[in-house]
Amino acid sequence: MTKVIIADDHAVVRAGLQFILENDSRFEHIDTCRNGDELIEQLDIKSYDILILDVHMPGMDTMTIIEHVKRHFPTMHLVIFTMNDDRFHMIKMLQSGASAFISKQSSPDEIVDILGHVLQKGRYLTPNQSTELVDILIDANSTQLDPSVLTPREFQILKLLANGKANSEIALQLSMSKNTLSNHRNHILKKLHLNNNADLTRFAIKNGLLSPH
Repeated sequence: MTKVIIADDHAVVRAGLQFILENDSRFEHIDTCRNGDELIEQLDIKSYDILILDVHMPGMDTMTIIEHVKRHFPTMHLVIFTMNDDRFHMIKMLQSGASAFISKQSSPDEIVDILGHVLQKGRYLTPNQSTELVDILIDANSTQLDPSVLTPREFQILKLLANGKANSEIALQLSMSKNTLSNHRNHILKKLHLNNNADLTRFAIKNGLLSPH
């Protein structure tokens, strides 16, 4: 029997996921929490087989939570729950120990199916996610870009973005406004002839900008 903990700051999402899993006989016990701090406290009290983690919650950022969980609870499966289909952080989260990704637009059957795959195989990507990951890796090996065109500040911001830091966290760390950060990001995209965050991910992979774990 499988024990699950759900971390999401929206009560209706927590209740919905809990209801879905409680109606599947494979899941014995489901707990919920509202943010990263509550999650860490709960993990120190009980052991779980699966953590379903919302990508965007107030307080502790997602990458910090993932790194803490995989360091202290390495056998627990970590499933990322996200509204955004943009895979900008997918590779970084996989490197950090994520087992799967669930879209918040998924049906109840899809959710329990993905969790079932994770329990059986340890890691699971949907066909669309696998295709996108392959495309990113192929593009990373074929696209030649020169990082030397960036200023030291732009290169610093690029590395922080590539390693999954939230815009608010970067702005705070570098003592700049979110608007200033956005302007820097736009300059980075323009200088590197990139279009979006997915392109930034490809660039980061090719140039070894993803921090190892």
